[in-house]
Amino acid sequence: MSKLQRIENIAAGVFLILISALMIRLPDEGFYIAALILCLTLLTNGVRAMVYYFTMARHMVGGRSVLIKGIIMLDLSAFTMAMSDIPRIYLVLYLLAYHAFVGAIDVLRALEAKRFEAPAWKISMGYGLVNIGIAVACVFFIHSVKGIVYVYSAGLIYSAINRIISSFRRTAVVYIQ
Repeated sequence: MSKLQRIENIAAGVFLILISALMIRLPDEGFYIAALILCLTLLTNGVRAMVYYFTMARHMVGGRSVLIKGIIMLDLSAFTMAMSDIPRIYLVLYLLAYHAFVGAIDVLRALEAKRFEAPAWKISMGYGLVNIGIAVACVFFIHSVKGIVYVYSAGLIYSAINRIISSFRRTAVVYIQ
């Protein structure tokens, strides 16, 4: 990770903590801020995947999966923005499904990394379990908008702290002689 990438990660982590504090301070509007954050995250990841596909992945084996991933993320982003006018329960269920899916993927990646004896499997496992915990907490607070906002804010703060910590971690460099 370059110095510029480290600075970007620290800045993004601080920004996420500030947004989480704003969401906790204004829980009624925090729900829409959470939907906007989810929408923008999916939009940027979808655009990144599409740019990556058109610049490099289309020439690679399995590159079409990058294209499909980008299209799905762009569709989910548009779907999230379209859901902001309907009852909140549907958006809560959508957030729940998103965090449960991302958490399950992270846990499966961590188990695979553990099988290959990679040292960073614990961090991925922790991140996946926190996402699953957010999904479970969303089930308990499904009828309380403030509870959902607090749970989502706690997840954002955890994600921000992980970003900041990972920016200070040394990256392994492989030298070939």
